[in-house]
Amino acid sequence: MLTAFVTQPLLATAEIEQWVQNALAERADTEALIRAAGRLLAKEITQQWPHAQCVAIFCGASNNGADGYSTALALQQLGVHAVLVPVSEALSSSQQRLRTECLEHGIEEQREVAVALERAELVVDAMLGNAAPNRMLPAAYIAALEAVNASGLPVLAVDLPTGVHGDTGYVHPSAVVATRTVAFVARRLAHVTGEAAHYCGTVVWYSLDVEVQNATKQALWVEQQQAAFLPPRATFAHKGTQGHLLVIAGGEGMGGAALLAAEAALRAGAGKVTVLTMAAHVGAFLARQPALMVRGVKEGECIKDWLAQADAVMIGSGLGLTQWGKLLWQQAITVSKPLLCDADALTWWQTLNAKPRASATVFTPHPGEAAHLLQCSTKTVQQNRYNALFELEKKLGGTVVLKGNGTMVSRAEKEPLVLNCGNPGMAVGGMGDVLSGIISALLCQGFSADTAAFYGAWWHGRAADKVVRERGEVGLLPTDVIVALPESHEPWVKK
Repeated sequence: MLTAFVTQPLLATAEIEQWVQNALAERADTEALIRAAGRLLAKEITQQWPHAQCVAIFCGASNNGADGYSTALALQQLGVHAVLVPVSEALSSSQQRLRTECLEHGIEEQREVAVALERAELVVDAMLGNAAPNRMLPAAYIAALEAVNASGLPVLAVDLPTGVHGDTGYVHPSAVVATRTVAFVARRLAHVTGEAAHYCGTVVWYSLDVEVQNATKQALWVEQQQAAFLPPRATFAHKGTQGHLLVIAGGEGMGGAALLAAEAALRAGAGKVTVLTMAAHVGAFLARQPALMVRGVKEGECIKDWLAQADAVMIGSGLGLTQWGKLLWQQAITVSKPLLCDADALTWWQTLNAKPRASATVFTPHPGEAAHLLQCSTKTVQQNRYNALFELEKKLGGTVVLKGNGTMVSRAEKEPLVLNCGNPGMAVGGMGDVLSGIISALLCQGFSADTAAFYGAWWHGRAADKVVRERGEVGLLPTDVIVALPESHEPWVKK
């Protein structure tokens, strides 16, 4: 499933810290690793901000603060003036030695945050990194964070911006908004998903030659595509071999959602797509896309024969919360075939307390829908997307695609996938309907639920990225993504 992709493990912060401690203990010079980190950080600074002549380095507790002192020494050797801004007095022995060395070399220490920031052209956030708590922060840190954010200066964060929790993605209200983050040893979940990824800015990472073997992965980050992921069609392929998808969608006033899903399914390779919708929508559907088979259904009408003919079923896009949609949903979930539930189908699933199905099922909630299913707030979902995905998978009993920045895809008894695709231009109504159509098309072509969910989410994001590359983010429409699908399953480099 992942042979066409480059992946990176996302490790828990505690495990990363343990590997670092092990590496330090194995070396005769226990500070060699910290000094190597300092040199890499100094190199990043001189490469990314070559004209910065005064750098304010905020140093806190833990190894993160030691990296800050080491960076100051490395910058001095490169002719860049560093100003140390201590945020914590609780220094480890190695931190104290490095701080003393900095002072002996004439590196300035400034305890007045405002004075340090007034002179600086760049801030290095070496306050907490991996040690960031999941909720509370000491008052001294909060004051420093707020001053840094108010300064408007670019920020280079070490490992993680202070106030961002690496494992959950929790973001403290005063968290540093970094321009760039340099992560050591391995990437964390917060670097690549949810609001936390925004606070991290551009993330680069260095292994520091720390060997991480048999580590427990929180998730796998799908970083890059290196080959086409769809297998070539057989030369004898025809519409009957490419699967028949039944789309049940489009309640009153919501025909567009159903049409987007159905068109996306055609573009994603489904051999036949039949749409069951309100009779009022049929004419518009056929005028827009004559390749669709469209039937108007009445409230309470039996759709058993249509379900029997399909290879997979998609339900939800614009389905509505009226009796019409409810009765169609109740029939659809009884079918022993692959099923995708989205939008209003998720609401019916929660409202009517549906039980997990024996057949393959894919759920595609956005954070708000996930919150409804888990009976919590959207903020709670976004502050721990990993846990939300796990809880959704456990509750629903199927494959879950948790949409949003760094879309997450669950996998049965395996670590979830986090996708490096998609963009803010996709924040427009109808994008989720397109995703549902793509995944459903793959289900009807015989892909497993996990594979269809991942391939579909990746394909969706990469098609949107391709359009944005050529036209920009503003004004991106779901129909643009649909048109870009046929040429977007081949590899290309995201700029």
